Amino acid sequence: LNQLYTDPSTSLKIAELLIFFGELVPHKPSHALGSKAKGDVLRIIGMHKAALDCLDVAGEEFLLLGDQGNWGRSRVSWILSRAWLGDVEEALQEAERARNTFVRLNEPYWACVIDHNTALIYKQVGRYQEALELYKRMLAIYPTLQDQEEVLIQRAIALAKVSYSITLAWVGEFDQAYQLEQEAQATFS
Repeated sequence: LNQLYTDPSTSLKIAELLIFFGELVPHKPSHALGSKAKGDVLRIIGMHKAALDCLDVAGEEFLLLGDQGNWGRSRVSWILSRAWLGDVEEALQEAERARNTFVRLNEPYWACVIDHNTALIYKQVGRYQEALELYKRMLAIYPTLQDQEEVLIQRAIALAKVSYSITLAWVGEFDQAYQLEQEAQATFS
């Protein structure tokens, strides 16, 4: 994950090494994590069908291992790839299932991550009010979190504010959008 956005090729190589290790030893958790990581990279570089294939393998393996949390994390990229391939309703159903899993596991940070990706899908299909509601919910939850590093939470809040402000601008709420952009910029600085 540290390499995912800065150097996808390195992230892909690490993912493939995890898969190889998982097959060689054999060690199912490593194989599942490698498949998830590979799916994440493939989504980042726009290979959505291949990403879904890897994420489906990872998700099935996590469920067989009884690892609901990592199953849910495998859905973070899955829902975007599924939506970008045109299966919006299936993506939204899986997003709800993953979010419910994180709520049940008391992992609100990851529920917010799912909300953020769900809001991106809503924006892409013109469901702006539903996206705005998710951003409001994220911005109410993030400041209450204690189980993540402060820098990670502040970054997540700033990213949510940027996405929220863009959506507000799309619906003509320019003053509020500008204010949120300023707040996010101050955090990033």
